[in-house]
Amino acid sequence: MKLEEEGEINTVKTQIKDAGILENYKNVFLLLASTNNKTLNRELVERGRAMGSFVYASDDPRYSDFSYTSIINIEGIIQVAVSTFGKSPIMARRIRIKLEKLLNKAIKKTDIQNAKLQEFARTAAKEKLKTVAERKEFLYSLIHDKHIQNLIKEDRLQEAKSATLVLLENQENKINK
Repeated sequence: MKLEEEGEINTVKTQIKDAGILENYKNVFLLLASTNNKTLNRELVERGRAMGSFVYASDDPRYSDFSYTSIINIEGIIQVAVSTFGKSPIMARRIRIKLEKLLNKAIKKTDIQNAKLQEFARTAAKEKLKTVAERKEFLYSLIHDKHIQNLIKEDRLQEAKSATLVLLENQENKINK
């Protein structure tokens, strides 16, 4: 893990017999109790909570400070979370698998490219357009611009970015007149 390599976090994986192991650690931010012993998990959660840690018991999400979502990640660009609020992690996973199949069919390469272009355009627009309303109008215009959308369909993202900068310059000039 990158954070562990950078010394930002310390991950400890070990077999334990009781919650006393936590006495060896100070400033525990996050504690995941994932043993095969429900009583031990409860002790770990209680001790962790007393230490001021965020706690999670894998066998009892309702006793935890948070619950995990089942995440659908599409090309590192689009993320969809499915949660049953800890009621049934198994069902959250099953639903995620079903949705993942549907989303992979529904979300096209042009959607991914448009998301990348929007990220690029938002960054550029923040420097040139003063108000949120101006930036929002500009970003929507990219979705409706036939030239830019044709470039995206033709998988010419760099050219779409160049065309975006031209449109941004035009928008800035129009506003500043």
